[in-house]
Amino acid sequence: MRYLDVENIRRLNIDVNSVCNAACPGCARQQTVIYKSINYDRNKHLEMSTWKKLLDNPMKGLEAFTFCGNYGDAAATHYLPELIEYAQTIYPNAEFFVVSNMGLGREAF
Repeated sequence: MRYLDVENIRRLNIDVNSVCNAACPGCARQQTVIYKSINYDRNKHLEMSTWKKLLDNPMKGLEAFTFCGNYGDAAATHYLPELIEYAQTIYPNAEFFVVSNMGLGREAF
């Protein structure tokens, strides 16, 4: 067994966008360090076509998805429910976690 074999993947940590409104002091996004140093665009979203391409080759052991905010806030992706719904068609028993500062969107979200 190799460490990086696809069948060994149990959890995916997905950064779905580069949108954040928090402006936390000291955050590398606000210091223009991260975006400039890796040529990363702000206010971009993971495209559904990219998501589908990622999931086209099912990972048999996948148990959980975490939508995180390393470069953005997961709640800023207005079609996040559709991303989750698509993944559920392939991984009906997977768990889904959304990491957000909840500074975006409506209370119903």
